[in-house]
Amino acid sequence: MTHDQAASARIAAELRSRIIQGALVPGTRIRQEEIAEEFGVSRLPIRETLRILRAGHPCGIDRSMGFHTRS
Repeated sequence: MTHDQAASARIAAELRSRIIQGALVPGTRIRQEEIAEEFGVSRLPIRETLRILRAGHPCGIDRSMGFHTRS
């Protein structure tokens, strides 16, 4: 596992936890730049993180809204 893959998995686990706990309510927009800054990584691992979350269904993508949490 590369450093970026490990970072993506770690960040995905943290964001999934926030969604489950209700810290990120359904419909919350997830901005790549803000998450990258918070976790001290580039946007590349964040893009992979969002793909991981989207595959597991806690996140969706909307053309007008970008990535967001689902209910």
